Amino acid sequence: VRPERSKSSGVCTRPPAVQGITDRFEDTGERGQGAIVERVSAADPSPPAREGFVSQVSAPNTASGTGLGAPYVWFLANGASWYGAWGMQHVLFSWLLVGELQADPAWVGTAQMLTTLPALFLNPVGGLLADRFGRRRILVAIQVLGALAAGTLAAIVGAGALSLGVVLVMAPVWGVLQSSQFPAREAILFEVGRAQLSRASAGTTLAQFLFQGAGNALAGLASWLGAVPVLVGQSLLAVSGLLTIRKLPVSEAGVDRARAGEYDGGILDGLREVARSPLLRVLALLTLSNGLFFLGAYFVAGPVMVRDVYGGEAAEIGLFFMMFPLGSACSSAVLFAAGEVKNPLAFQLGGLFAGALCLMGIGSAPAFGVLLLFVFAWGCAGGVFITMGRTLFLTYAPPTHRARVLAVQGMALMGGAPLSNLGIGWMAEAIGAPATAFCAGLAMFLVVVTAAAILRRRGVL
Repeated sequence: VRPERSKSSGVCTRPPAVQGITDRFEDTGERGQGAIVERVSAADPSPPAREGFVSQVSAPNTASGTGLGAPYVWFLANGASWYGAWGMQHVLFSWLLVGELQADPAWVGTAQMLTTLPALFLNPVGGLLADRFGRRRILVAIQVLGALAAGTLAAIVGAGALSLGVVLVMAPVWGVLQSSQFPAREAILFEVGRAQLSRASAGTTLAQFLFQGAGNALAGLASWLGAVPVLVGQSLLAVSGLLTIRKLPVSEAGVDRARAGEYDGGILDGLREVARSPLLRVLALLTLSNGLFFLGAYFVAGPVMVRDVYGGEAAEIGLFFMMFPLGSACSSAVLFAAGEVKNPLAFQLGGLFAGALCLMGIGSAPAFGVLLLFVFAWGCAGGVFITMGRTLFLTYAPPTHRARVLAVQGMALMGGAPLSNLGIGWMAEAIGAPATAFCAGLAMFLVVVTAAAILRRRGVL
């Protein structure tokens, strides 16, 4: 895997935003299994397979004179359709459970668990397919299937056939689609945003959560219009993404090799790449903790609290879900304007720490307006965490395995979600949703404090 070289010296380069972290990992003197430390100089310009703990891969050109062009704009436009539909799904799915069907918290957790369960298995598969057969093709299939899923559910609700069994059957469908599209979309981000990867990552997080928040708001109209018209709108929004996919780049590293029969390993190669890099391992473990303690609190305890504590309906659930992406969009906008961050790993830990405090505040069951402010602040912290992780994973994923490595990121985030959703649902049934949210925030607080202490002792922070 060849990194980019400076045109003037031929020396392999790293992005400045992560150079400091890499150096500190190297200074610990530890070496991963099979890792080979090779120094690059002008006298020996051949690229190393590894340097220290981190894969030496295609580093983005961070020259300030190079901007983000039209392909990046088309990439964001395509994301508008998908993340808008995905944001609508959050609210509609929760409303059908807690509003239309009046499901108990345990069943809400079970249904949300089924939504996230496919991520355990399909993120690696989606990464492999995207690397071998083309990322645009994957996105075309996903957007069409998303439109069909929403349209099918609209027909079922319109026919008066909605039941808990139907929701449980439909739950994994969107989980399959989200898990399958994530690696392909993230790999395309590197291709269209490598000129300024830090800003491209922040801009993508900003756009993603703005679109998701807009989808949350649109789905809240179900309180007045009913679920069927809103589901039809979700279907149309998903299929509209086909208009922009053809503008995305088609030259992917793995496709030519796949056509020639030179396959770059299999599904588990992304896990192996992450396992070889302690930096990526740290990122994966932090992401897994986020999935374990935050996702269930957001998707299960949150809407149950809105219904049981505040007497809310679809509009209030939509507000609850909307505040998080709006907060994430705000913090992403600040990061986009600021440009490069010197220590992304420290920012990641800070985002998790702030999020834990916000979740404990939510668990105190304050007035509804204050609750929304806590969710907004939680979203601000989440935007920092997601942007920094996206930047680091994109930077150190080998081109031929990029989608598979990014699939590990998605699997770490969503892999803990099934257990989180199920556990939070049953816990909320036993001790109440507010107490459950507080306990989840406290658990994340302890994880962050422990991780920070270990990393400081190793000289990384």
